[in-house]
Amino acid sequence: MNISHNLSQEIIDTIHDVCGYNINFITTQGIISASTNPERIGSYHEIGHQVALTGKSLEVHQNDDYHGSQEGINIPVYYHQNMIAIIGISAPIEEARRYAHLAERITVLLLHEQEMSLYDRSLDAQKRYVIRSLMTNDIDNRNYLEDCLTRFHMPLDEIYRMMTFQFSSNDPKVNISTQISALHSLFDGIDQTIYSYFYPDHFLVCIRNEAYMQHRHQFVQFINEHPSLLCGVGQTDKLFSMHRSYQSSLTALSSIHEGQRLICFDDLTLEILTSEIDSSIKDSYKEKILGALKEEEIAFLKVYYENDQSLNQTAQALHLHKNTIQQRLNTITSKTDLNPRHFQDAVLFYLAIHL
Repeated sequence: MNISHNLSQEIIDTIHDVCGYNINFITTQGIISASTNPERIGSYHEIGHQVALTGKSLEVHQNDDYHGSQEGINIPVYYHQNMIAIIGISAPIEEARRYAHLAERITVLLLHEQEMSLYDRSLDAQKRYVIRSLMTNDIDNRNYLEDCLTRFHMPLDEIYRMMTFQFSSNDPKVNISTQISALHSLFDGIDQTIYSYFYPDHFLVCIRNEAYMQHRHQFVQFINEHPSLLCGVGQTDKLFSMHRSYQSSLTALSSIHEGQRLICFDDLTLEILTSEIDSSIKDSYKEKILGALKEEEIAFLKVYYENDQSLNQTAQALHLHKNTIQQRLNTITSKTDLNPRHFQDAVLFYLAIHL
């Protein structure tokens, strides 16, 4: 369980208010994460680290030589059967012993209070919390997250995908609230699915892969009925690796071209590489390869490669004579010093056209 700095400092301040002594909150790696002495935050606490390694309380006396430690007691704190931190109380041994158990109790009570406040979230807020935790891989309370996943009937051993819907930002007639309501209605009827809207224009869905495959045609039909929506579907993965699926859904979304509405990462090839290239580099490359050509010549090349460099098929597609196709290819060669017929040069042209 990860404990935020704010919560650990609250724990330290509460214990200090009761006993009046200096208190350190030490991670299981031996680093002071909160303290009544701000200058010690971030420093190494040798004996605290030993407590973490042994799981047993250790007392420090005046004549002991431990780096970063003062006279007092250091106790491990357990929550849900896991050691979460070490509390160090700097005080005469007898006094430190008096407050050790109390410090542990205060820590557990405050952790429980935080956990209960999380449980009090509304259902929509719980879904949003789960989606955000999974998409960012920032899990501040794994026990609570697993409880939420159980509540939403999403077993950890299943395979899932992240779907990212994007609302059009160019159409002033689009009512996003209506689109969100339609998406809610769509996914309300699909088991083992959680979803949430993220301002300003994304709606994220975590769906079991089996359910996605079963309802894929329904999703395609839905998005065709809502022209203001686009959708990128991520790769398959386990729940606690959904951040990878989310990133791949964004790659799919960015790869959507005119005439496409829903793209799955599984269907991408070259786009997986080109999506990571900076736009300025793309523009420089396209200018280098295609800069000497007219728009109609670039469009011609696109058709030529769509027809596997076949003269006959390209001629049929463009309603031109085969000799005209040859002449256009020769013209392009003379303008660029690259031959569209040769494999290596064709790769250069093809990549530039599809960037």
